[in-house]
Formats: sequence, C-alpha cells, structure tokens
Amino acid sequence: MNPQLVDLLRLLELEPLEVNLFRGESRDIGSPQVFGGQVLGQALSAAAATVAERSVHSLHAYFLRRGDFNAPIVYQVDRSLDGHSFSNRRVVAIQHGEPIFNMAASFQVAEEGLDHQIAMPAVPPPEDLPDSSRPPPELLARLPERLRRFLEKPRPFEFRLVQPFDYVAPRSAPPSRQLWFRAVDRLPPDEGLHRRLLAYLSDYFLLDTATLPHGSQLLGRTIV
Repeated sequence: MNPQLVDLLRLLELEPLEVNLFRGESRDIGSPQVFGGQVLGQALSAAAATVAERSVHSLHAYFLRRGDFNAPIVYQVDRSLDGHSFSNRRVVAIQHGEPIFNMAASFQVAEEGLDHQIAMPAVPPPEDLPDSSRPPPELLARLPERLRRFLEKPRPFEFRLVQPFDYVAPRSAPPSRQLWFRAVDRLPPDEGLHRRLLAYLSDYFLLDTATLPHGSQLLGRTIV
C-alpha cells in the first residue's frame, strides 16, 4: 500500500489508556499546527471504539486551541447515550493539560428508512481534469515558504479540482467549490474506517473555500 496512506491509517489507530481514554500520535503535514482533520478523525476513532455495531451518521465539532504536532493528543470519551437504535458520544481532545477540541457524534443501527439525494451537478468527469494533488513546480516556486511547505507534502489522497484555486493571485468568488477525490491506493473494506477517513479529509480545502468571497485578504491567515 502507498506509504502515505499506510501512515494515515496508523495515525487513526489510537492507543487505549483506560476505559474511555485513548491517545493518538500527531503528524507534521506542513501546517503551523496539527491538521484539524487529524484531530477530527482521531476523535471519531475514539468515539467509535466505545460503540458496537452502529455507524456514525452525524457529528459536530469545535476547534478550541491550536494543536502541537510535536506531542500526542489524549481523547476522553463520554458515553452520553446507548439507546435502542442510537448512541451518542462526546469527545474532548486534550494536549498539554488543556482541551483543544470537542465533538459530539451520533451513531445509529443500520435500518431501513426514508432516503433522498440531491441531483448530480453538471461537472466534468475526473478523467477530464488534471491531478491537482500538488501545484506545478513553477507555481510552488512563487509561493511563500510556509505555504509551499504545506502544499508540496505528499498526500494520501488524489484531488481533481473543477474550479482551480490561484494561490498567487486569489480572486473573490462565491464560497463554493467542486472537486473529485480518491485515496491513492485501495482501502480495506471497513465502512467505519471509510467514515473516519472522510472526517479526516473534510478539512482539506475547507477554509480557503469558506473565505473565497474575501479574495486575498485572508489567504495568509487561513493557509499558512
């Protein structure tokens, strides 16, 4: 398996310390603090470790303080509810004696029910788009050192952007982007793992998309 993907799967595996208490490693992916997706994915791993035969279907989280990628993170799980069909968990991530993150997640037994989905948007297929996992060398050379360090790191996912982002001269635009993505290698057939990986992945492109209406004003703050 691809080494970046192997490392990510290991990162989402936590060490049990006590009942409802887990410890996770940290990684430096080029950003000045712990990648938020790492904390979210590990918190979901901690919560899922206390739930049997139920899948997470909803979560809400707050990032309270910057995480230190030079230190591990401890996750404390509160088993708020184990009902007939649903389980609820609250997780607090602790580092250097202070909470840096908290999350509430809901898990549900697989069962039939109402379902719906939005229509597929009119976008090019991934085969018609260039691989956007790393900016081209000529663009990297024009970027600030900290931003370049973040963007040139090998990643465990391949991205193909429908709307490319100009890091050198960003322009104001509506806060919406479309992209294709996939893991760079075949994953184990574990639905819970796939959901934790989606949680990890959700932090990619989040802030630069949300701040698109502000153009270049927030580029330095959100990316570097």
